[in-house]
Amino acid sequence: MSSTPQIEDGYLMIANELLEAILGFGFSLREQSVLLTIIRKTYGYKKKVDDLSASQIGAMCCVPRQHVTTTLNALALRNVITKKPGRYGSIIGIQKDHRKWITAERMKALSTCPDSGQEGGHLDEENDENQPVSLVPNQDTCPESGLVPTQDTPCPDSGQVDSPNSGHTKENLPKENYQKKGARQEITFKSWLKQCAADERKPIPEDDPVFAYADEMNLPVDMVRFAWVEFKRKYGASSKRYKNWNQHFQNAIRENWYGIWFDKDGDWRLTTRGKQIEKELKAKQNEHE
Repeated sequence: MSSTPQIEDGYLMIANELLEAILGFGFSLREQSVLLTIIRKTYGYKKKVDDLSASQIGAMCCVPRQHVTTTLNALALRNVITKKPGRYGSIIGIQKDHRKWITAERMKALSTCPDSGQEGGHLDEENDENQPVSLVPNQDTCPESGLVPTQDTPCPDSGQVDSPNSGHTKENLPKENYQKKGARQEITFKSWLKQCAADERKPIPEDDPVFAYADEMNLPVDMVRFAWVEFKRKYGASSKRYKNWNQHFQNAIRENWYGIWFDKDGDWRLTTRGKQIEKELKAKQNEHE
């Protein structure tokens, strides 16, 4: 990092109109920080959208992971950003037509309006500010976003292990998390993934205990992601059956089954195997850029 930043070292271009819209729209400090980070990660690389995890965004703008998730969902709900399931997180971009942006106050009024027939949802982009706005559910703005690697979504289908910090509360946890233990049956890993997809939930949700464990041990989330890659390889075509695949994955993390990391002077380091997985994932990510 230079003490005298130069545009020769990198810069981004943004229309003055868009920047002025952001500055004058009344966003909270957190919302503005997240928005500017998205701009840096997209326009800064000459992209309109990018596959971003909430942890990536939080690391740049110094906002806790769970707050980033909440902010992204709110901004998507208000048509400020576009957001859909990605491979590593959510494919996010700025809604350039700032005339379609909805203020937090108006959104609150609409969401509580008795005529809307819905207490949540997202605004139909076909509507403009002179037309009645309808609220319709949209899983792309689901509050349960940001899950496991290569299979998650910002809603149930993304593909990302994002954070050891959960943004959930007891009130907004998915109903699937309240299944009775007696209702579980032993199934294969492949069948479990299909069941998760059918139920529109991520295999490893943000409130999964594996993240609390990783946080307690200061284990980087990327290492949890690498373990998920190996876990899927091992069980993808396996006939083994378990009632609780989440618990099985937690065991893999706690016991470092795949030898992906090791402790050196109190810091977690990648083994040769871990570095290979890291390179593999980066190569796949570059293919999609």
